[in-house]
Amino acid sequence: PFKDQPGLLISCVQSILNKTHYENYEILLIDNNSEEEETSQALRSLLQNDQIRSYTFQSEFNFAAINNFAVEQAEGDYILMLNNDTEVIAHDWVRAMLEQAQLKNVGGVGAKLIYADCTVQHAGVILGVGGMATHAFHGFWEEDNYYFGNMNVIREYAAVSAACLMVAKQDYLAVGGMDEKLAIAYNDVD
Repeated sequence: PFKDQPGLLISCVQSILNKTHYENYEILLIDNNSEEEETSQALRSLLQNDQIRSYTFQSEFNFAAINNFAVEQAEGDYILMLNNDTEVIAHDWVRAMLEQAQLKNVGGVGAKLIYADCTVQHAGVILGVGGMATHAFHGFWEEDNYYFGNMNVIREYAAVSAACLMVAKQDYLAVGGMDEKLAIAYNDVD
C-alpha cells in the first residue's frame, strides 16, 4: 500500500525486482488516494513490468481494509504484505519466508526488519508488554547475538508485523483477514 511518496515506492519495488531470486511472484501496488503528479509518473513507469499490477483503494486510510482489499486481488496461494518504506537486502528472503509459511503449524511469517542505522525495528511481536504488545529486540544492534543468539534464529512468536508478513491466502481468508475496526495499529497483531 502507498499514498504518494514515489521515491519510497520506487526504492521498495526496485529492491524486490533487483534482489529477489525467487521468480514466481506478482507485485500488487495499492494506491490510497495519491495526489502528486510524481506519483502518477512513478506508477506508469513501474507498471511497464508485467509482474506489477496497480489498484486504487478510494477510502480514508485504514491499513487493515487496504490489505484486505489487496488480498482479494491477489492470485497467488501465499500473500506477502510489505510496507512501501521497506527495501529488500537479502536475495533469498521470499524463499526463506515461504519455507516457513508452508509448515502446517505456522500462521504467519515475519522478518527481522532493520533501520538504516543498523538497529532492529522488528524481530517478532511480544504480547502483553506495556499493556498491549511490543517489537522484540527493538533498538538492538542488527549483528549482535544476545542471549543464545535468539535475535538471529528462526523462532515462534504470537504475532509479527504486517510491515513484512507472509501468510497462506486460504488462512488469511479463513480468519476474515485483518480487523478493519483496527484501522491504524494492532490490526496485524489481532
